[in-house]
Amino acid sequence: MSSVMQQMEAAFQYAQSKNDPAFCSLIEMLEDGNWRINYSAAVALENWPDPRFLPALTRLLEREDREPLYELPEGCSAGGHAGSVFIGQPSFPSQYSTREIEAWRRRGRVKHAVCFALAKFPSLPGSLLRHLEKYAVSRKEDHMVRAAASRVLGACGDKDSLETLALASNDEEWCAKTEARKARAALEGRLRKRELLTTDDTDRHG
Repeated sequence: MSSVMQQMEAAFQYAQSKNDPAFCSLIEMLEDGNWRINYSAAVALENWPDPRFLPALTRLLEREDREPLYELPEGCSAGGHAGSVFIGQPSFPSQYSTREIEAWRRRGRVKHAVCFALAKFPSLPGSLLRHLEKYAVSRKEDHMVRAAASRVLGACGDKDSLETLALASNDEEWCAKTEARKARAALEGRLRKRELLTTDDTDRHG
């Protein structure tokens, strides 16, 4: 049995191989019960944006959404919501389980990696875009997740994403706010270009 670190390193080799065995191995890593292995597979997929990975990446986001204690509970030595920029390293009361503490320690890391991978895909289904729009404006998410979700929407979003990016452009955190503004400008440019191409095509065939 290889160590977690060995499996994490192997993820990048699989993404370079881009063959069927590598595809199956990365799917297994995305479904693994260890979040560090999930994380490494998602990071590796920036180099292999194959649409066949989208269902597994979506399931990974949904599993992360169900993890406990995504918000810092009362009784900890540091306060605030998960997306706050003012939180230090909390000291948890004894009643919190290892799973709960691990959920806090990794808050946002897996989602952040998945978002960076999704930004490389040529297109995303509307249901996944709606999921990412929630991340972009949720104060329960780490600010880096909010920023990464906005980046995906700038690269792959649709007209419905513009309203979300407008809201995200007023984020309290500078990085999240800036990424949202950049994403909104990029998305508006893509949509205008698409409309021009559609108009030209209609004129040619009209």
